[in-house]
Amino acid sequence: MTVDYHKEMVKRSLISTGNNHRMKKAIDKARNGENTTIVYLGGSITMRKKELADRGYADASFRFFKENFAPDGRLTYINSGMNGTSSLIGLIRLERDVERYHPDIVFIEFSVNDSKDSLSREIFESMVVRLLESESRPAIVLLFLQSEGGYSCQGHMQVIGEHYKLPMISVCDAIQEEIEAGRMKWSEYANDNIHPHARGNDLVALFISNYYKVVDKEAEDEEEEIPCKPFYGTAYKDMRLLDSSKFKPLTTGGFISFDTISDFPKGWIRDTHRENTSFLLKLWFKHLFIIYKETGSLNEGSIILSVDSDHVGTFSGYRTFGWNNPTAKHVFSDEAGQEHLVDIRMAKGDEAKEFSLLALGYC
Repeated sequence: MTVDYHKEMVKRSLISTGNNHRMKKAIDKARNGENTTIVYLGGSITMRKKELADRGYADASFRFFKENFAPDGRLTYINSGMNGTSSLIGLIRLERDVERYHPDIVFIEFSVNDSKDSLSREIFESMVVRLLESESRPAIVLLFLQSEGGYSCQGHMQVIGEHYKLPMISVCDAIQEEIEAGRMKWSEYANDNIHPHARGNDLVALFISNYYKVVDKEAEDEEEEIPCKPFYGTAYKDMRLLDSSKFKPLTTGGFISFDTISDFPKGWIRDTHRENTSFLLKLWFKHLFIIYKETGSLNEGSIILSVDSDHVGTFSGYRTFGWNNPTAKHVFSDEAGQEHLVDIRMAKGDEAKEFSLLALGYC
């Protein structure tokens, strides 16, 4: 008996359809001609790229949904992929880039961008629960990919998905066996060590289409309550974004409000014509994170950040391979939660250098 390895690969990609109640509800809504919104949240694999034209997995899987469930319906497509970012930045920007669209379906892709430490695990679970509890009650689909060397955070993300009975699709499970068996080469999936090329995106979209076909044939599940007890933790679930459009510090000191990078356009930059005085703000939080620009320019300096007059970290905007990308760092945690005074100034020796503070995340 001849084995259809391609068919087996597609079958292997679907880890679980999870509890299908929310997805069945979204599909029915689309079929009934009601406005249905699908959001794709992730890193550079998810974001739209000119070289892929309309063959990115998000574009292609959205087309499949429209053609099969709502050819004459009203659908909204939101691509919230952001280059080089982890689920930490995804969580900080969740209200701005996902929740405000009141999505019916959300795909989450951060498996090659995240770390495997305890903070990253809790950040990811906090994001999942925040979305599950959000007003529009969207169906959430977890998408797992890998690097050429096999790096992926599927391990802890899958455990979280199982805990909340979410649909999960694994490119890792699908293609790794083919590669190891010699039936497929990595170059048939990607041109570099991470990002699928057009044919690779076709494959990812095929796996998503397979999920839609399978879930469409299933009987609808009863909706279940969200587990009260988290698997790792959800301490960061109420994360909020703070930038110059929403907040006025006590003083900007040696910084000014400025249109920074396109992904975070309402930040602050160091004005080298001003004295190196402190950027000061008062804010209630338990946890604080900073988002700033990294660049390969030697003109970019470092800041010193203090909370309640205690030095908590030095953060450098210079990185050898930086490309004006946003990066996020954990700054401070205080489980009690109270109002804190945050002080930011240029580090000694970098007073005449530049720095772009893009935003803060707090909860």
